Amino acid sequence: MKKIILSGVSMAALSLATAPLFAQATEPAACNTVAGNCSIVDQNGDNNTADVDQDGDDNVSDIDQDSLGALADVTQDGDGNISNVTQLDANASTGSVGLVGDPEAIVAQNGNSNDSVVNQTIDANSGFNQLAEVEQNNDGNVSQVDQTSTGGGFSGTLRAFVTQNGTSNSTVSQLGFDGGKNIRADVNQTDSISNVQQIASQSGNANPNVRVTVDQTGGATSDVFQTATGDGADDVFADIDQDGISTSTVTQDALGLNDGGLSASVDQTGNGHDSDVTQSGTLQVATVDQTSSDNASIVEQTGSTGNNNADVNQDGTGGFADIFQTGTSGDNTATITQEATATAAVFGTSAQVFQTDATNSDADITQRGGSDNAASIAQGENVPAFAPTILGASNADADITQEGSDNEANVAQYGDLQNAQVNQTGTGNLVLTDQGGTSGADNDVFIDQIGTNDFADVTQNSSTNFANVDQAGTGLTNFATIDQGLFGGGDANTASIDQSLGGNNSSTITQNGLTAGGSNEAYSIQLGDDNVSIITQDGSSNYALVAQDDGSFSSITQNGTGNTATVQQGSTVPVQPVF
Repeated sequence: MKKIILSGVSMAALSLATAPLFAQATEPAACNTVAGNCSIVDQNGDNNTADVDQDGDDNVSDIDQDSLGALADVTQDGDGNISNVTQLDANASTGSVGLVGDPEAIVAQNGNSNDSVVNQTIDANSGFNQLAEVEQNNDGNVSQVDQTSTGGGFSGTLRAFVTQNGTSNSTVSQLGFDGGKNIRADVNQTDSISNVQQIASQSGNANPNVRVTVDQTGGATSDVFQTATGDGADDVFADIDQDGISTSTVTQDALGLNDGGLSASVDQTGNGHDSDVTQSGTLQVATVDQTSSDNASIVEQTGSTGNNNADVNQDGTGGFADIFQTGTSGDNTATITQEATATAAVFGTSAQVFQTDATNSDADITQRGGSDNAASIAQGENVPAFAPTILGASNADADITQEGSDNEANVAQYGDLQNAQVNQTGTGNLVLTDQGGTSGADNDVFIDQIGTNDFADVTQNSSTNFANVDQAGTGLTNFATIDQGLFGGGDANTASIDQSLGGNNSSTITQNGLTAGGSNEAYSIQLGDDNVSIITQDGSSNYALVAQDDGSFSSITQNGTGNTATVQQGSTVPVQPVF
């Protein structure tokens, strides 16, 4: 039997009625199409409480409160139920300070295909502690929480707590304008979709802070958008924890004088992970942890003053990770760690770090296990579509470590005082490095390859560069080539190739590329198997040393005056330079 309950009729209206009370009651429009029970509560005044409890299917509860310190509590058991709570505090002055919730809404729905909407608004010179709590159990449920604070002097919080057990959808929108700050959202779901939007706008240096926590299990999707505006906008935080086939998107912006303090943490366990973190501001921190298979992570950080940090950890097969730090200042840090299982030989892992202004920046990629892994680091270069622009940088560090077979490492550093280190263990590995762009100087490269069928190539330009390649494989096909000073000349460069443990061996060192230079040093050490070494030096006062044993072949070409070439072939072990 359908029942309609109305609350909120004034006593004055009742005293003027000429007909029996219940004869005047008509079904509200909101209940016209309701198959179950319908409850409508309309309250005006301070400290009002509405408590609605409905059992059965297709029920409707509608609560409208315009008051200071309002409380709405709705419980619905059954399927297809609807709960609407609208709360307005249009004059939340100092009387609201200290209240746990002003207003407060509590909704509990047990069943399938239920719908909950909570709309809370503070529209006054002051307000305190908007609070919404929604719990839905079973499948097909929908929750929407809208919290808005307008007007100066807002001193409390916007807080939303949503728990959904089953396949459900949740939307949380929290907007604090002209004094908005202290925004919190907590979403806990199973096999569900969560969308959280938080915007805090604060005039002056009032430090608005925005925080969200999302905890999801099963197949889950999370989308978080956070913006803090104001001179003290320096506290934006997102924590996403997902288990199962999951997708996470986090977008954070801090706009203001201090525009910093952005933090995003994404933890994904299970299969089919996808994480995308975008941050704009300063002092950005992004941490992504992914386990199991088919992981994908993209981190983008932009800002005008640098000091950003991005850390991606992937444990499983088929990992893909990109970090883009494209601000106009340096002092950034990027770290990617990929631990692949044995079955990753089919998929491989891929990692890329891109730092536009890489001054005083660090990039570190570690890949262990599997095969066909690819790692790339680019520092000091801006690359719009198909039109690379070299910006240059100084004091940038790049470090790549790879363990496995058929791996590839690429390092490109543009500017001065750069340092690159690549360590590879396994077979069929490849290293390509390029430092200096067209005029960089004082750059260092250290390449260490342990295994067979390895290849390394180093390109450095300008002066006082240092390159060292150590290929410690005992099998076939060792090959290394170094070019120094090909653009703009250069002098005082040092190049060393060590292939002392044997192999097919081949070594080529070219310094200054027929351009004026001098005081260069080149060392090629080959102490086993079929060796070939070619060293070409330009300018004056150059030094070249070749030490070979077994197959042996050496060709040294020096142009200029005051040059020295030393070739030692045979069983005599020469004195080798130590780098």
